Amino acid sequence: MQMYLFLIFCALWALGTAQEFVPGVWRSHVERSHEPNYVNYGGLSAFSDSHTSLLYFEDSLHITFDNSKSWQTVDVFGEDISWVIVDQFHKERAFVTTKSGGIHVTEDQGRNWKQISLPEEIEDKERCSLQTHPFNTNFLLLHCSIMHGNFQLGTNSKKRPDSSSFMERIAYASDDAGKSFRRIGEPVHEYEATPDLQYHGTTCQFATSSRDSTLDRDIIYCIHKVEVMTNMREWFSHTYGMDIEKKTFFKKKSFDPVSNTMSTLFYTTDFGQSTKLVDELKDFSIEDLWILPSHILVAISGGAEADQNINRLLVSTGGPFKHAYLPNPVAFLPNRIKNPLELDRERILLCAVLAGGEGHGKSEHLLVSDPFGLEFSFLDSITLEPSNHVNLEKLDNLKGTIWGRFSFDVDLNRSKVENMYETYFHEKTNWFQKIVKFIRNNLFYKNSCPHMESFPFIGYKRFSKSKISFDYGKTWNNLKVVDPSGKHKQRFHCDIDDVEHCSFQETSYFSSVENEPTAGILMKTGVVGENVLSLDDDDEMTFISRDGGASWEVVFEFPVYAAFLDFGNIIVSIPKTSPQDWSLKKFFYSVDQGNNWREYHLEEPTDAFHIKIVSRGSNVEVGLGHKTKQSTEYTFYTIDFSEVFGGSTCTDRDWETWYLSDGKCIDGIKYSFNRKKADAQCLMRKTFENLTLNEESCKPKDIQSSIWNFLGNSYHQFFNF
Repeated sequence: MQMYLFLIFCALWALGTAQEFVPGVWRSHVERSHEPNYVNYGGLSAFSDSHTSLLYFEDSLHITFDNSKSWQTVDVFGEDISWVIVDQFHKERAFVTTKSGGIHVTEDQGRNWKQISLPEEIEDKERCSLQTHPFNTNFLLLHCSIMHGNFQLGTNSKKRPDSSSFMERIAYASDDAGKSFRRIGEPVHEYEATPDLQYHGTTCQFATSSRDSTLDRDIIYCIHKVEVMTNMREWFSHTYGMDIEKKTFFKKKSFDPVSNTMSTLFYTTDFGQSTKLVDELKDFSIEDLWILPSHILVAISGGAEADQNINRLLVSTGGPFKHAYLPNPVAFLPNRIKNPLELDRERILLCAVLAGGEGHGKSEHLLVSDPFGLEFSFLDSITLEPSNHVNLEKLDNLKGTIWGRFSFDVDLNRSKVENMYETYFHEKTNWFQKIVKFIRNNLFYKNSCPHMESFPFIGYKRFSKSKISFDYGKTWNNLKVVDPSGKHKQRFHCDIDDVEHCSFQETSYFSSVENEPTAGILMKTGVVGENVLSLDDDDEMTFISRDGGASWEVVFEFPVYAAFLDFGNIIVSIPKTSPQDWSLKKFFYSVDQGNNWREYHLEEPTDAFHIKIVSRGSNVEVGLGHKTKQSTEYTFYTIDFSEVFGGSTCTDRDWETWYLSDGKCIDGIKYSFNRKKADAQCLMRKTFENLTLNEESCKPKDIQSSIWNFLGNSYHQFFNF
């Protein structure tokens, strides 16, 4: 009995300790002066598996080796930084490009730097960029752009027939970590510069694009492209606009210059010493190239057979390219294909456009390939969802799970560019201010952009719906909202029990947080309804899912940035600032998967125009960027959870097996994670380790099934051949 009471006392003491725990918080400050009317917030890049981060802003570079508790200026570059990138494949390496035209590299996480010698023929070396190889640190691709004549990137191009200005892009390869570069020459006739030339150049990619790639590690694929203008009239290149107050988008009728483009696909296996055309594609112009872990997709135009849909897409798994077959009535438009998804090493998921408005009036549909990646068919489960645009995303670590956003547009009345904000009467100011603003913009500044006056725009509202699939896109579900406490129902404008017409809709698609992986714990910003109007953030709240996205619960009635530690068991939430209030006064944290939250009040409010967050190990780094008249400043808060629960490490009794997709079989396999129980008073203590996905076969292991599977695969392979 005494032992029993003692154990109860210990459990209550541990729970009280966790509830009273306050993380360690360190504050640091970095400041740089800026030019008048110019602010560059730069960015924060973190090395994986370490406590080191690089911060570049106002053309200077700073480094921390202790999770942002203290910062040092990297004096090697002075105030000459153009951009910084940490190598996604090799955790010790990062590159810095300077405005004076150099590229520097570190191979020890910023402790030492050396300059890479770029080709002498490139004068403006600021316009060069590097691409690294997933497996070999010596393999590099270099691309440099050259602006001939008075060619300029951006808006209001005024290219004329008598102009000799154009852009050239050159590709180089290195197999000695940048000590030397060899130009990758295209195996086609050299194009002579003519007055109507707009662009010519070569862009290359490694066939091995990721660590899980099955393709040849030594092949480099390249596209050589020549673009010639056939209509030289002056043009305005902003085809889209938006009015945030009216929650409306605007699109311009197509008055862009007409151009003819010819692109050729070739490859090299010896880093540019020799190049070869792809035999199957010699007679076609290449529209686009996608390199996936196990497939290469090429979209083509031109050629005798290219007017048929079935000949507009070719697929390779490392060998010859073969024509893919698309179902009717697909009007396959290469420039409309978004990034295709590789569901596994066999199947591909992509979007395609239907011809003639068929398929219930929708313009985009999902197609999935057969196991050979060559024959595509419709995913019938999605055909009832009206969509002008489809965006898909595979969720990290959640096998078979795909997040989908299906958008559709509703056209409004036609208008002209100068009338996009024609009255200003919708603004929240007094009538005198509105009239003054109207007169000022329509009388005194009416001709400030004469090149825009004759371009009619079409206004439209954009609505979207969020859905999720747990079986590689075969079936899709609305995002169920739950409210166990019942305290948020006044914020819902529909019945959450009617999931078909009332579900979670995501509103914020971009995040400034670099997060560690979690075991099925997700947080997103959104609203509850049948769909959501883009640019409408009036009812935004923050939701959490602890079951891999199947159900969603409100955690905050305002939007936050969420950072995860300990594989999602610890969460830090930073309220998003807004033009109405840039000041950040506090943050929230939870040590039990978001079931209970505590507040931490900052010593003093900090303005945050720009927020960058990195989570790793047991620390969250929060960078708050703001400006004054003379300088740009970053205030960093390092939040340390290493001593929560007294620093105790989890044991076997603290674990639970959490199954993806509620334990359903996905292609004959059940997937699961060993996850810490929400009420366990311990830390996983696996700093810098990846989650381990467990697999269980749920197919009958008998000889008869194996024989029928073998015969079925042989049958399809024979007739596909």
